Amino acid sequence: MDLILYKLDELKAGEEVLYNEFEDVRNQIKIDFLALQSQYPLGKKSYFQLALGKIASYTGNKLADEIFEALKPQIIAFLMLQSPQLVEHLHKLIG
Repeated sequence: MDLILYKLDELKAGEEVLYNEFEDVRNQIKIDFLALQSQYPLGKKSYFQLALGKIASYTGNKLADEIFEALKPQIIAFLMLQSPQLVEHLHKLIG
């Protein structure tokens, strides 16, 4: 009989430990969920749209820079023919 009572007490103590563990995890999930609610919502679709937008923007800027570098001599030559005083003024401003 004592052995049965001892085993029942063990089970009750184990149940309490499991319950406490469960409550700790539940409280931590609640805290994490509240923290996530305060952040900007970004779903999978929005994330991919944002990533593609950043990639397209970066690529566009690099492409525009390369095109400008390639066309800069022609632009300067055109401006020299059309308005030499403007080019001289720009050279003074730049350096």
